[in-house]
Amino acid sequence: MKFKKFLMIYIGILVVLSAIFLIYVHNCLVNYERAQINNYVSSIEQDWIKSAKKGKISKHITSTNAQISKYEKSGVTYEQGLNELIKTSTLSHKLNLESKDKTAPIYDIYANDKKIATVSLKIKGYVTKLGLLTYPEWEITEIKTYLDEGLYSYNITTPSNYKVSING
Repeated sequence: MKFKKFLMIYIGILVVLSAIFLIYVHNCLVNYERAQINNYVSSIEQDWIKSAKKGKISKHITSTNAQISKYEKSGVTYEQGLNELIKTSTLSHKLNLESKDKTAPIYDIYANDKKIATVSLKIKGYVTKLGLLTYPEWEITEIKTYLDEGLYSYNITTPSNYKVSING
């Protein structure tokens, strides 16, 4: 009787320890995947989208030179327009052609097909888990925006005898 009770307690402890180990391994693998550079840049984009939905994109992106167009009459602020642009666009990223250093990559962020920002990254350090998985910890060094001419810009070419009217 005592042996059966001991065996049940022993099996219970083994099951609990196995579950703890499996959870730890799972978390290590998830963190490893998140640290892959494309996944990290995608997570930056997702953070921007979440902030834009809350109306707080300026926490991530600021553009000191950007202004509201003189033709805009709706009273919309630059930040509101930027929130709307990011909420309604499909964000994507591509490695910048100037990026040569793998420890400090530069990525261009696009809203639909328009380049809105460049994100410069660098490796803060390396993490080793389970003695097998070594992955970098990334940090953002700079975010440069390309919205100096406004959120939306158009080049209109018309014949000389035509008149272009914007917002009345």
